[in-house]
Amino acid sequence: MRPVGAGETGEPEVTLKFVAFPVALPGDPEMIWALAKRENLGNDEAAMALTKVQDDFWASKRDKSC
Repeated sequence: MRPVGAGETGEPEVTLKFVAFPVALPGDPEMIWALAKRENLGNDEAAMALTKVQDDFWASKRDKSC
């Protein structure tokens, strides 16, 4: 017999749950954004992921203005 590999277990892939949290900008406290992070992300990891998404977003805006 050979050991079962990681991809051969026959178990369905687990979908991660998300934890929602409200965010408001200091300049517009009445506008509330509902963001979410995966349950398995710590606060520091979630902050780094959010920063990367923001950087990618603004980079895409700069590319289209050229």
